[in-house]
Parts: sequence; structure tokens; C-alpha cells
Amino acid sequence: MDLKAYYRQKRRAVFLRKIIIGAFILAVFLLAAWGLFWAPFLRIKNIDIKNYSNELILKNKISRRLGEKNMFFLPAGNFFLVSTAKIVDLLRTDGFGLAIVEKKFPKTLIISFPKTKPWLIFCSKEDCFYVNEFGILADIAPKFSENPLPEIVIVGASAATRRLGENVLDESQARFLRVAFDYLKNIEAEANKIEFQESNAADAKIFLKEGWFIYVSLSSDPQKIFSDFKLLLEEKIKDGRNRLEYVDFRFGNKAFYKLKTIN
Repeated sequence: MDLKAYYRQKRRAVFLRKIIIGAFILAVFLLAAWGLFWAPFLRIKNIDIKNYSNELILKNKISRRLGEKNMFFLPAGNFFLVSTAKIVDLLRTDGFGLAIVEKKFPKTLIISFPKTKPWLIFCSKEDCFYVNEFGILADIAPKFSENPLPEIVIVGASAATRRLGENVLDESQARFLRVAFDYLKNIEAEANKIEFQESNAADAKIFLKEGWFIYVSLSSDPQKIFSDFKLLLEEKIKDGRNRLEYVDFRFGNKAFYKLKTIN
């Protein structure tokens, strides 16, 4: 027998044996790892819910989700496989609210709903929402016959469905309105509606409960606008405030106003 062929065959046999042993060890390791995902001590069993009125419905919803299997036939409730981001999204899209979800090793899930003070109201075609001071749809609101908070109206807006967690105001718009509301309190005025045009979100009308409105450019400095507004009321409009129809601050340093005519 050719020695070269003999040693070549021997090396091939050793190599094949190593492959088989390696494959066996890998299979055992993968099987053990797969089994570890099913270990009871790594399965989420405790669901701690904070600041939510109907805990039972929420727990049942999350328990059903954790009782499922993923695409690899592994338990969705395994501590390492639970995605807190997906649970946050599930609670948001199903209308439970905006939650903070945390995992506590080895088998506890903590779901808390931060308390945010309702600031505005926004109604889409289907639902109404409380808006927090950052312009985010923070909670479901009932449809009031008379809104207890200022309402955001977007004229010409599409009928797209709105969901919890979405921004109905961007950061600059929300900041502008926060400053505006503070200044309005100083002149004993209160807004009941803020109207935007979908095609021009840079301008807005702030309607007051007194029956008139203020045109503003949201790209302007709100502190300057409302400081000027206070002076305008004190020095020019004076006793004519009850006859105001609108005040327009969209044109830089100039302010225009219109008084209702009295017959």
C-alpha cells in the first residue's frame, strides 16, 4: 500500500472524527442553551404595576404576551428574551398609556405609568387625548361638551389615526405656548383654543375665553411678543379690551389690532 495514500487516509479519518466530535459538542451546547431559556427561574412570573387603575386587565394582557413563543419556539417570557421596548409599544398602541418598563433579575417585570399633568386637549377624527407640556399625546381623554383645557385644532389636517406617545406639537411649539400661557395669566387672560393650519404650522391663533384671538408667529420670541402685548393693552387699547376682535403679532416689531364696531 502506498504510504502517502495511507497517511492521507489516516489524516482524513482524524479530521472527520474531530468534525463529528466538534459537531456533537456544539449540538450538546446548543441543546443545553436552548433548555436554559426554558428554565423556570429565568421566566418572568412577577408583574409589578404602578399608577394604573385596572391592574388585572393589564396583567392579563402582559401575561398572555409572555406566555407565547417566539420564532425560534423559545418562550417569550424568558428574562433575556423579554423586550421592554416592545412592551412599551404594545401598551401605547393598545391604549393603556405611556409606560416605563423595567426588568429586575431574574423574573420580575416592573411597569410604571408616570403621572403627568394634562395641559391641553387634542381630538382626532376617532379619539381625544390629553396632551402633556411637551406636546405629547399622553393619555386618552373623553369627548367633552365643553373642554376643561385649551384645545389644539389643526385646520385641514388629514384624518390619519393618532396614537398615544405621538407628538402633536414639536418642542419649539410647546415651549412657545408654555411661555404664552404664563404671560396670559399675568394679564388675567386664559386661552381656550390654539389653532394651526396644517399647511403653515409656523403661525397660530390663540383664542381667548374673552372672545378674541391673537395671531402669533411661533418662530418669534414669545417673551418679547407678550411683553409688547401687555404694553399694547395698557397704553393703547386700555378700556377697549372688551371690544377686541384680534391682535396680530406676525410682522416683526409691528402689532396690528382690530376693535369690534359698536352700533
